[in-house]
Amino acid sequence: MPHLVRLALATIALLAASVIGRGQDAKPALIDKSGAAGGVVGHVFVSGGVKRGGSVDIIADQALTLSGAISRAGGVSEWGDLSKVQITRETPDTGLQKLAVNLRKIMKSGDAKLDPILQDGDRIHVPIMGPRWSN
Repeated sequence: MPHLVRLALATIALLAASVIGRGQDAKPALIDKSGAAGGVVGHVFVSGGVKRGGSVDIIADQALTLSGAISRAGGVSEWGDLSKVQITRETPDTGLQKLAVNLRKIMKSGDAKLDPILQDGDRIHVPIMGPRWSN
């Protein structure tokens, strides 16, 4: 039997055992993949010039900074431009709020207090630099 089929059957068996062990109407136990003691309390979405774009979890009792989210998205790609990172946040009062951040300058300063703390639903975009031509 191919490896993926065995893995799928094993996963189904574990979920079934979880439900059977707690009654018919019980939902299977979810595994916290964050690796942290706290649970997931939100998500941000990272796109553009990062190695693994997508959703990044915000863990309870742990502030997620802009540099932390980019790091957890695999880091900046070869063509990612940290000097023009965009944070888009939806607020009930002002609607859509956009913030441009020079993360390269913040990291160079070494002052962690300047690294923006993200909120649930924030969208982060690291723009991609075009090729640089030399004469």
